[in-house]
Amino acid sequence: MSKAYDRVQWRFLEAVLVKMGFARHWVNVLLESVSAVRYHILYERLGPIVPECGLRQGDPLSPYLFLFVVEGLSVLIEEEMSMGRLHGARVARGAPAISHLLFADDCFLFLRANIQESERMRCILDTYATASGQRINYDKSAICFSANVSQPIRDGVVQILGVAEGNTTGKYLGLPSLVGRKKREILGYLKERILTRVRSWNSKFLSRAGREVLLKNVIQAMPSYAMMVFLLPLSLCKEIETLMNGYWWTGSVGSRKGIRWRAWEGLAQPKAAGGLGFRKLHEMNLALLGKQAWRLVTRPQSLVARVYKARYFPRCAFFDSKEGSNPSYIWRGLLAVKDVVREGCRRSIGNGLDTTIGNHAWLLCENNPFITAALAEEVALAPVASLLNNQDSWYWYWDQKGAYTVKSCYKRLNGAVSNQRPWARIWNLSVPPKDGRQECKTYVRHMYRGASWEVKAEFGCYCSFAGRCNGLWLGAMGDDGSFLAAKNVRVSGTYSIKEAEAMSLREALSWLKNTGMGGVVVEIDSQLVYNAILSSSFNSAYGFLVDDIKELASAIGDVEFRCVRRSANCAAHVVAREAFSVAGCGEWFNIPPDFLVSCLANDLIQ
Repeated sequence: MSKAYDRVQWRFLEAVLVKMGFARHWVNVLLESVSAVRYHILYERLGPIVPECGLRQGDPLSPYLFLFVVEGLSVLIEEEMSMGRLHGARVARGAPAISHLLFADDCFLFLRANIQESERMRCILDTYATASGQRINYDKSAICFSANVSQPIRDGVVQILGVAEGNTTGKYLGLPSLVGRKKREILGYLKERILTRVRSWNSKFLSRAGREVLLKNVIQAMPSYAMMVFLLPLSLCKEIETLMNGYWWTGSVGSRKGIRWRAWEGLAQPKAAGGLGFRKLHEMNLALLGKQAWRLVTRPQSLVARVYKARYFPRCAFFDSKEGSNPSYIWRGLLAVKDVVREGCRRSIGNGLDTTIGNHAWLLCENNPFITAALAEEVALAPVASLLNNQDSWYWYWDQKGAYTVKSCYKRLNGAVSNQRPWARIWNLSVPPKDGRQECKTYVRHMYRGASWEVKAEFGCYCSFAGRCNGLWLGAMGDDGSFLAAKNVRVSGTYSIKEAEAMSLREALSWLKNTGMGGVVVEIDSQLVYNAILSSSFNSAYGFLVDDIKELASAIGDVEFRCVRRSANCAAHVVAREAFSVAGCGEWFNIPPDFLVSCLANDLIQ
């Protein structure tokens, strides 16, 4: 389109909005904001200039209004498709017919290479241009044919549409339109761009810290756009990494001066493992491609998922797909990351109808989420039953919210471990002075593995609660300092810290619900749990625990969550540790146990 925003007719925009069912009052208000623009030329002191058409450049509302305008073109093409006058293009049998693709003011049109469809498409374009005020820029447009179209038909189509014949060897939106066998030559422009940028820094006298910032924020971001689509050759990734390594050590490229004291493999390790946190390009490439594969799995009704399924895996799922005959370069990249995505995918059970017992990863087990026992075929293929009336879906196991993130996948590919230096967390714990060696060891062990918080009832109850992976405490006390009740229990199993915290809070709220208490203020010293409760629901095992907490809080009524300091929760820690003492678990009413009296007083002060 030529001058796409400036040529939009307001009457056409109004007609489209009304036809789409928007309220007349809302349409009038919207058009009033569009037509209220005035222009002034300050240099010549001319104005105001009152336009009669067009959308304002830079207005955040203009892109959305332009989508409504282009919807008129989409409707005209779809109407011709439904009548059989246009047929679009299909990549395989069973694939959806694609007639047009829109990107801002650019448009891809697909049709059969014959005189009839060319005339219909030209008529559609002229009709749309007349009604909307848009003008097709034929000088910047091009038409491409498949190899089996004869030259006379090509000449006829070009003459009807008034567009010159082009080729597919160029770039579109910054990426190659076609990738052939010479992948390093086609994608080599990435290295040339990086090399040009780094050479411009040779004259700058920067410290290694400054060069680290430039490499991480500028150079490593330059190939990210291409890596979201293509799997770069390993040799190209190595050359770019060698270039970055040389610049970081010597401050220049192209010279052999200086010593590279450590290879890029060592610099790319996380800082917790002794590296500098640079990215490994190949692993980052796989993580970015994994996001595209994740969309194929979780959005099977999208256009791109339906096209790929019809072309490469029409009779199976994505995880069971193979390379097939004559695969595209993009499909090869998706297959390269298929195993990583499969390892991180888990099934979220809703009604159990879409998940099979023996073939899907649906167990909450980190090492092996599949059923390992020998099952009969009819049992393995049977759907999973569930009490929840929701639809089964996929969630990402390595993210606490269940959504695929490039960061989590990259850490998995890079072998990053969350607790590579556990002693750092131990030394940062706020523990009291040790009175005995054995007592201190026990305390640190449970602090490192556990979770704790405090619950307070505003209406006349004071309740504090703490959880460990193996021990929980629940208690109640009046706001005047009078003790009401306390309880500690042991829970078997091994959980992550955040799961133990959420599970313990769920047990505390369940206990409060059974006691009939209301108007509770839950004071939590875990920022992770507090943020998860305030955020929207997410699809993971941890998210299901948080959903249970929200449901229990809703059932109790008038529950408020607050985040407090850990030092204000001393009593909760003491009683939870008491579950591992010789006395073991217990339950107290009206009179607090001796070991709790001083801690309750301290919590009141805090």
